[in-house]
Amino acid sequence: MKIGYLFLIIISANTYSQSKKEKSPHIGVAYKTLSQTKHKIGFNYGLGRNNGLGFTNINIETDYVVHLFQFQYYRSLIQKKWIGLEALGQPQINFGQIDHKKNTFEFGLNIGILIRFNLLKDKISIYGLISAGPHFISSTPSRQAPNFIFSDNFFGGINYRVSKNLFLDLRPGKRHLSNLDFQFPNGGINTFIINFGIMKLL
Repeated sequence: MKIGYLFLIIISANTYSQSKKEKSPHIGVAYKTLSQTKHKIGFNYGLGRNNGLGFTNINIETDYVVHLFQFQYYRSLIQKKWIGLEALGQPQINFGQIDHKKNTFEFGLNIGILIRFNLLKDKISIYGLISAGPHFISSTPSRQAPNFIFSDNFFGGINYRVSKNLFLDLRPGKRHLSNLDFQFPNGGINTFIINFGIMKLL
């Protein structure tokens, strides 16, 4: 009989404990770490110019400004506690202006590889990114033929956690446009770009 009473006491205590956990707003919150998350999505806005911070094209006389609207999907390939390797898919629609008067339109897809370092218990991560992909651009400075073109990108960035699954993203770097000599001229366009955005863990 005493064993039966003891069994009832243990069950009651466990039930009470579970009830408290369900009511507590601090227990059971889905807090994901970067090393536990295989899939991420994001959106970045980028602002670029051809003559920014030493990335000026040689002998270029025109001023080229571009606004980038980039949707992002990240897929983890290698995951460790403090370091990871990720694939990045980046469809985008971009709008530009040449000499502040001629408008340009661009769309394309970049595929890249990103190496990430997780710091301060996943509060911050820093990363390096290289990517490339086919684009279509309606107009370009005179040194470069428009239409079919390739975009090559070299960026470094930092993510800062602002909520349990959401990060701010800052990504400066360089973009190079050229067409692999499919059309003449193919002088290339080098653009310094700063991207601002968000990244969400899924």
